[in-house]
Amino acid sequence: MLPKENRLTKKEDFSRVFEKGRYLGSGIVAIKFLKVEEDTLRIGLSVGKNFSKLATARNQARRIIRESIRKQLPEMKMGFDVIVMMKGDKERLTKKGKLSTEIEHDLKIIFSKTNLYK
Repeated sequence: MLPKENRLTKKEDFSRVFEKGRYLGSGIVAIKFLKVEEDTLRIGLSVGKNFSKLATARNQARRIIRESIRKQLPEMKMGFDVIVMMKGDKERLTKKGKLSTEIEHDLKIIFSKTNLYK
């Protein structure tokens, strides 16, 4: 679970990031990010039905993303609002454990390309 101060929860904040933020994708994960004035890093998740029709699969992806981000949080810069989106197709990731490995790998690539690491 992400700490409360690192969660992007309000609809207005999501809308602002989607409208004004920059996009970058890699593999099955994509992000929209926006520089903000506050000295905090807030992260929101968007895993839609295009990823999987099954709610259990979408919830599993959310848990994996949260855990991966929680591990990387101390290394990340403050002052950004980030929305992490799943853009891939879960059905092609059939091997057990492959989903978490691929999500974590893709997030590291994206965060390094966008200079969200310290």
